[in-house]
Amino acid sequence: MRSSVRFFKPPVLLYKPAIDELCVSAVNGYEVPYKEEAFGFLFGRLSSEERLVVLRSVAYGGGTRTRTGVDFTPGQWAHAIRRRRELAATLRLSFAGCFHSHVGERYKRSWGLSPDDRDRILDDEDVAIELLVSVCEGRKGVLSPLSKSISWAIPNTPYQGIIRVYAKHYRSVVPVPSEFVTHPAVF
Repeated sequence: MRSSVRFFKPPVLLYKPAIDELCVSAVNGYEVPYKEEAFGFLFGRLSSEERLVVLRSVAYGGGTRTRTGVDFTPGQWAHAIRRRRELAATLRLSFAGCFHSHVGERYKRSWGLSPDDRDRILDDEDVAIELLVSVCEGRKGVLSPLSKSISWAIPNTPYQGIIRVYAKHYRSVVPVPSEFVTHPAVF
């Protein structure tokens, strides 16, 4: 089943509370003793201008988490697919894709998709986007964003990072522009 949000016009609109939720999930993975990636699902719908609006993010606890990835057995992945379909029905939103985090060292951020990340995105026909949230402990001030990315920071904490959204483009995965929206009534 293809997602109804599979074809959209950039930029991807990110509803701030949904993004705050996944940033907290990324920080939680950063804070464990050996650091581990966070993983979850994104849900939203198309605006009247055919922009993809991400309205909810839901952390998913399945799979085996390490500092460099989240691995799923075929059975675990089948369960994840069932779970995201259940969530989409419950939320009455379309499944838009997944998010995962990259954890950096103190004052250093880690960004960019690995070959395994790209393969997972291309192999999953329901995925429209993948949101990568890098997290690190930072100095005062917010990190400078990369091209087609957004900087974020959690107030009154040392945590900050970069959010970058990727989308399928033929048989490749490319970064796409995105921006925060503070009110979901953009559609």
